[in-house]
Amino acid sequence: MMRLNPEHRLIKIGSHYMIVDACAEGANLTNVYELNPSAAWLWEQLGHREFSRESLIGMLCGEYDVSEEQAGEDVDRLLSVWKRYALIIGG
Repeated sequence: MMRLNPEHRLIKIGSHYMIVDACAEGANLTNVYELNPSAAWLWEQLGHREFSRESLIGMLCGEYDVSEEQAGEDVDRLLSVWKRYALIIGG
């Protein structure tokens, strides 16, 4: 099981969704990670809950017109990036 790293938060600037380091002053913009709208939607839905690869696939299939196979490929790419930049814990 995985969780979103609580040291990061999602912000929206104009039409862009970004993950930034949370800090006492609000946000540290040293490291900024841009998300596409579907990845941002997943981030918002997850909150502080634990999740798995399979639960992300189910969420995407329930919200978007996408096959399980395509959702699985998208989730694998997304999790790879989130892990590389320590945006998630566990897994």
